[in-house]
Amino acid sequence: MSVRPATIRISFALLVAFAALGTVARAADDPAEQPDAVVFLDRVDRKAGAPAKKSVDDFVVLSEVPKSDPYYEVVKVLSKGERVEVITFDRRRLGPVFDKLEKRKPGVVAVVIRPGSLDVQFHFDFLERASRLDPDPFVDFTFGYLTGATAEEAVAFAEGIRAARRKKPAKSILEFGPSSRPSPLTGPAPHKWAEGFTSRRLAHAEDHEDVPKLLAAAK
Repeated sequence: MSVRPATIRISFALLVAFAALGTVARAADDPAEQPDAVVFLDRVDRKAGAPAKKSVDDFVVLSEVPKSDPYYEVVKVLSKGERVEVITFDRRRLGPVFDKLEKRKPGVVAVVIRPGSLDVQFHFDFLERASRLDPDPFVDFTFGYLTGATAEEAVAFAEGIRAARRKKPAKSILEFGPSSRPSPLTGPAPHKWAEGFTSRRLAHAEDHEDVPKLLAAAK
């Protein structure tokens, strides 16, 4: 028996529609959700997610390079004066290292990797695994790759990150961008919804010739 493509498309559309109706109905039954919320995902387990509250400030360094490698100096820089757990990994076998991350549930992960090892396939594999530490579909820790064309460049990159981590971030937001109605920089005022933050606003003309100068003045 042959099935026409049009029939397949209609059947698939109906399946998606019924699935969406089911998830919306489940969301409406949930008292924790707003009555008019539209949800396209099944409700997830409400137990503690990742990162865990007790480990949200934990810093883990994943290193592809051995101690004998010049790039390992990056690991030393990141670990200097910090409570850091260093975990070695094989880019071709990420399962074991993510088993450890699932137990630790850190808030920040730095991935020290050779430039030749960092490609699209690795990134998507890492990104997908980074969203599986708890039931929700979002990435479960902050992460970034540390590499460079040379070991010296990678070390300089790490030194900058280490210096930034030692500073207390400013609780200030600058709303900045082009506008058909430019306006000068406003003074700091309490942000409307970000508790404890202040905000300033600067709108420049769309054809402004020196945007970097405007930004520099807003520091």
